[in-house]
Amino acid sequence: MGTTDEEIEIRIYDRRIDRTRVEDLERKCEVGPGENIFLFTNTMGDPLCRIRNSPLYIMLVAELHAELVGVIQGSIKITTLGCSPPTDKAIMGYILGLRVLPPHRRKGIGMALVRKLEGWFVANGVDFAYMATEKDNKASLKLFTQKLGFLKFRTPSILVNPVRYHAMRLSPNVSTL
Repeated sequence: MGTTDEEIEIRIYDRRIDRTRVEDLERKCEVGPGENIFLFTNTMGDPLCRIRNSPLYIMLVAELHAELVGVIQGSIKITTLGCSPPTDKAIMGYILGLRVLPPHRRKGIGMALVRKLEGWFVANGVDFAYMATEKDNKASLKLFTQKLGFLKFRTPSILVNPVRYHAMRLSPNVSTL
């Protein structure tokens, strides 16, 4: 059963009323493969910390009957295209932090959040939007590739090195966020 657009209110994050609710939503949402240990990024009371240093950024929240049920972040940066010399520039929109509470998933809330963010990208002259997800996150891959038309672009490796505690060895089962 889908959720109708009339029931969902998608709006810009308001720190005064949303900060603790977004942090609570983040804790309730499963991030990373369930069978592996993962490193969690503590926002230390600032849910915008991952995007704040971008030239343009936004966080949107989705409410359903006064309950915060979803969140998404976006940022915009100018990048160069091609090799050297980098003469062509593109305005890139980065989608990150899409979260929907488990009981409200598969009801169109994630898609509604992405569509609203894409509208903000268009209003700000973005040429391309990109996002990254775990290769085994089937729901995310289906949403972005099958429903929203995103194409697989690259398969990066994310590497981690404990610089403070060199004696510490991370298991290959540890995922980073």
